[in-house]
Amino acid sequence: MPLVGVLSAINPLSPAVPIAYAAPTSWEAVNITSAGTDTLASGATVAVSFSGTSAGTSSGASYHTDYTNAYPAYYQTTNAGSSKVRFTFGAPVSEARIHFAYVESSDPEKVISNLGPLDLRSVDAGGVLLEDVGPVAGLTAGNYSSEGVITGNGTSGRTLQLQFTTAVDWIEFEGIGNGRNFVGLSLPVAAQAGTGYCAQTVDHGSNLVSASQVGNDCVISFSGSKGSNPMEYSWTPNSGVDSIWLLAVGGGGAGGTDEGGGGGAGLFVEYTNLDLSSHISGGAVDIEVGNGGVGRYWDGTWYRDKITDEYDADETNGELPGANGGDSIFGTITADGGGGGGTADNDTSAHRNGRDGGSGGGGAGESGMSGSRGGTTATGGNEFGNLGGNGDQTNKIGGGGGGAGSRGLISEAGSAKSSAITGSSVNYAAGGGGGRGNSSSNSIMSGGSGIGGSGGNNTTEASNGQDGTGSGGGEGGGAAADTRGTMSFMAGDGGDGIVIVRYSLVPEAPSLSAAGTNGGIAISYAPPDHTGGSAINDYEYSLDAGGTWTSLGETDGTSTISGLTNNTSYSITLRAINADGFDGAASSPVSVTPSGAGEILRFDATHPDSFQSGNSTWADLASSVDATPQGGAADNFNSRTKSFDLDGSDDHFSITTTNFDFSQGLAIHATADFGEADSFERLIDFGNGSASDNFFLGRRGTTSDLQYVVWAAGVAKADCRAVGGIIEGVHTYSVVIDPTSGSPCSMYRDGV
Repeated sequence: MPLVGVLSAINPLSPAVPIAYAAPTSWEAVNITSAGTDTLASGATVAVSFSGTSAGTSSGASYHTDYTNAYPAYYQTTNAGSSKVRFTFGAPVSEARIHFAYVESSDPEKVISNLGPLDLRSVDAGGVLLEDVGPVAGLTAGNYSSEGVITGNGTSGRTLQLQFTTAVDWIEFEGIGNGRNFVGLSLPVAAQAGTGYCAQTVDHGSNLVSASQVGNDCVISFSGSKGSNPMEYSWTPNSGVDSIWLLAVGGGGAGGTDEGGGGGAGLFVEYTNLDLSSHISGGAVDIEVGNGGVGRYWDGTWYRDKITDEYDADETNGELPGANGGDSIFGTITADGGGGGGTADNDTSAHRNGRDGGSGGGGAGESGMSGSRGGTTATGGNEFGNLGGNGDQTNKIGGGGGGAGSRGLISEAGSAKSSAITGSSVNYAAGGGGGRGNSSSNSIMSGGSGIGGSGGNNTTEASNGQDGTGSGGGEGGGAAADTRGTMSFMAGDGGDGIVIVRYSLVPEAPSLSAAGTNGGIAISYAPPDHTGGSAINDYEYSLDAGGTWTSLGETDGTSTISGLTNNTSYSITLRAINADGFDGAASSPVSVTPSGAGEILRFDATHPDSFQSGNSTWADLASSVDATPQGGAADNFNSRTKSFDLDGSDDHFSITTTNFDFSQGLAIHATADFGEADSFERLIDFGNGSASDNFFLGRRGTTSDLQYVVWAAGVAKADCRAVGGIIEGVHTYSVVIDPTSGSPCSMYRDGV
């Protein structure tokens, strides 16, 4: 069985990109007093079980309550027959701390996992021990073997921190001496990946997570680990991260055996501008990384799983198509695992077909049956998968597995698809090569794009798909010798999948609106959804298209820029600055003209410069705004009286959008003859339509009252009126709004 390793997980990041792996920041002990399941603060579950003679009692494997030590929870193993304590994890574990309260030289303890004995030697001795945390003061260290055996003269209070490149499903302690030993186990409940601006928070699996800064972006990579279960992570995004670039690739399928097909690649899913908010639950994103399908080998009697050594007794010799890769999941997005390659099963024709998956596995060459389609999602959009290739019965060549870039063929594995999410172009999701089994041909069917596993032949074993790319494994071939020393037909494993997130440290553009004031600009703004991972602590504005920027020195949402020239047009842009010091993207420019007190709008039918384009528009004599006659207004001009005869219904004038500031008050003067008492005849209705964010001056209903009213969101916010103020004939009606006086609203007729 393979031993557990401590080397860093394979990662597809370019060598030019610095990699900063995570480290646990807090741990929690498994502490349950009887057999059952303990749920840790991270949400991880651990099932504790006891076995052997007198299991669950003080004479056998059990929870230990009377040993005094700094560690919070210990379990004992004894010299009773096969006394064992097993910790079974709800999800694969890539790091753990194991603890020993007391181990005598005559009472050694053995530690194993589902992958075999743990190598507990010191790092200097070439083993996998990450850290010997140290004993309680005054107590001696132990001796740690490569076979998971601990001996010592009073080894006590010892904590060993381990990391595994292949995650483990369970860890078991067994007393193999003459007395009692006291052991414990704890798991991480939080970890930090990366440093500086790109420091991230994950719950566990820290040696399989990396975080790096690439230019002004952060790149976070979540890796898989060999095994039947996916690696699971909980990632808590930094505050203000809203838009991300996501790549998710499912695990590659394993190749078939003999003249079988190559494994299909995992589905390749990429979003370059993904809204993160819909994938967050409880403040975190749940992530799974699919493992590559595990290949099988022939032991002379059975086809067995290369990791677990298990076989399916219900199948002839345990001969099955290659195992599918596991799905990779980010929130609500799933990248399906690749389909396993068909196997050259002489007895069961269904096994000769490649399996469905993100991309289909290749068909076996012995039967010539077709490879199956990749997944159920059509190629295109954000997802990429393809068919597996057909097998070639005549030449006994298995079909190539499908890849994200192209389908598999008889003689060629499907190609990869590249992404630059890590800062340089990297290939992902290629198919595995078909195999020639024990045929006479010595040519090797290569895997796709140099990352898919190559098929085997009668002298060479198949190779695995590259981990971290979701590529398919090669077909088994019929090589007579392998590390197991048996006729192997060993199929290549699919490569583990990958989930990579990239986001900008630069804030997006804020929203901005602006209005002219007397010698200045009043602005309103709001922060962007994506702030780059830290809070906004300042805004800067530019009046010269970004040539120079000036700090507002505030983040309140409103501000006034003073010292500008009235009646001069300015174009203003705004950008946010976050706490990490990154300058944000500039908003779209807003044009605005400061204006002083006095006349800002004047249309005068008696003025010779009022009319333009054959009376189709009026020129504003106070500014650059034009008024356009609407309804029948243009047809009802009386050249003798220099006036318009409006019908009181739909005849009116409209003006273009303006940014006038009326916060200091306003005055309206209109010369008119109201004529008949039509309902709500308007002198001016200035805003966004009837009773909608506007102000109105005119007749109140059909009465003779002159009314001024301000509407906001359909509600009258201010109302003043002169009862009986409208009389027959031509008169000048005025309203003056002065919020600084004791009479904020005054109305006049002919100045009185």
